[in-house]
Amino acid sequence: MTFGLLRISSFGVTSAALLVVAASLAPTPASASWELVLHAVSHHVDPPVVGRWNERNWGLGLRKELDSTRSLHAGAYRNSNFATSVYMIMDWRPIESGSLNWGLFGGVVSGYKGPLAAGLIARMEYSGVSATVRGSPKAHRTGSAVIAFEVGYQF
Repeated sequence: MTFGLLRISSFGVTSAALLVVAASLAPTPASASWELVLHAVSHHVDPPVVGRWNERNWGLGLRKELDSTRSLHAGAYRNSNFATSVYMIMDWRPIESGSLNWGLFGGVVSGYKGPLAAGLIARMEYSGVSATVRGSPKAHRTGSAVIAFEVGYQF
């Protein structure tokens, strides 16, 4: 399936379906919510071995807040190598400071040399809008540590 610049594989469709099923079956408080997530930009710490990094990582995702510290998240975006990545991850943000939460994330992602994604996360939420910054370490010798930014809209 193709949506603008994004070509969604059967892995992507399956990941999204698994997120919906997992989030629907997970015990959640009545205040738990869904968010539409817009992937925006990134910054790579290391220079590329060849060519350049894509730092405009447009894409869409769905996030289901399971409670005040955990959420499931799946979607697709244009990755650093100018290809489509599809992912399913879990966020765990146990450290709170007002509307800012900090923690870790981990899951699976396509479109890179390895299938795993992990790193640090910071999310600020206000009036149904969230801003998230993710930091991932360099995962292989031709990759880069990266900082990515996304915005979420609660519905």
